[in-house]
Amino acid sequence: MAELAANTPLIGLEVVAIDTETTGLDPKTARIVQIGATMTDGTSEPFDELVNPEGPIPPASTVIHGISDGDVENAPRYRDLAGRLEEYCAGKVLLGHNISFDVAVIDAENHRAGREAAAPRTLDTILLARVAFPNLVDYSIESLASKLVVPITARHTALGDAETTAAIFKAMMPALAERGVRTLGEAERASHAVAEDMIARSEPGYYPHAAKDTARSPISPAAAQIDSFPYCHRVSDVMSSNPLTVDASTSVAETARQLTERRTSSAFISDMPESGGNGIVTERDLMRALASGPQAAAEPVHKIASHPLICVRETAFVYRAIALMDRHDIRHLGVIDEAGALVGALTTGDLLRQRAQAALVMGDEIDHAPDAAALAKAWSQLPTVVRSML
Repeated sequence: MAELAANTPLIGLEVVAIDTETTGLDPKTARIVQIGATMTDGTSEPFDELVNPEGPIPPASTVIHGISDGDVENAPRYRDLAGRLEEYCAGKVLLGHNISFDVAVIDAENHRAGREAAAPRTLDTILLARVAFPNLVDYSIESLASKLVVPITARHTALGDAETTAAIFKAMMPALAERGVRTLGEAERASHAVAEDMIARSEPGYYPHAAKDTARSPISPAAAQIDSFPYCHRVSDVMSSNPLTVDASTSVAETARQLTERRTSSAFISDMPESGGNGIVTERDLMRALASGPQAAAEPVHKIASHPLICVRETAFVYRAIALMDRHDIRHLGVIDEAGALVGALTTGDLLRQRAQAALVMGDEIDHAPDAAALAKAWSQLPTVVRSML
């Protein structure tokens, strides 16, 4: 997936609206009894599951959401459906009405289940509504739905509240744009400012979850590393692992077959007769040999191999590999570990692909964008692409 940049327009985001129904209001101890999630653009089926909380549901909670012990007796535990939920939300921005509560509850459930989950990017309709409509008295789902003329679907069910939250988010976009909030980064920064104000005034009805301030670091460390590509990346970051290695006695024809099957451009030759070390044969070597006549196909591959194999350590910076290639006028290097064992291969193609991939992906997404939202999302990658080409 392309890097989710802060300048991605809100209309171009992939957003999952999510809501949980729980056994209580303390996210540290509350257990989930129902999870509902839906893509705001309606591109996939909703996620709607009752959850066995592995304990009794307090009657006071049942009064609110209508879910009793009998309803969840045969439902899966959170740990049994966590993988499917994670897959459904992967790479998406999570949206909720007081989303921090839902994220905190899910974090606690993941901890109990022994699962590690990356902190998601989030948007909160409570916070965004305070930006869009600063003079409202009430920012409840009912109040916002009424102001924006959005139908309320199955209130106090997880999926129903998620669907209503998604509709509220889409309906408030014009008002957010009027306030200068058009992108993910602008929404995050505006939300952060509102949240700090609410926390400072200890307003009821909002749960402040200690999440990462993603608005202030829109480019991930991995993306930032390619600013000075050869001096910030190690060879291990860009090499191909599990290189093709064949015995010196393998025929030219068989080596060519294996190269084609593996879709690689070179093979390492073990135990070269001349030195006992490693050699290398490239697709160009094989093509020249096979073009010389049919008798070459049966020849042992070591006869056309280059040796000794020139290698670079996997821990070396990429600029050292580039210098080696330039000095020896070659396009392929072996990669060795600290013990001298062959662990990978590095080609000029690997180096070019790493730098050009972001630009190629962006160009393809622009060419095939089906609508304005997709086009806006594709163009939002431009700052990251520019950094990668420096």
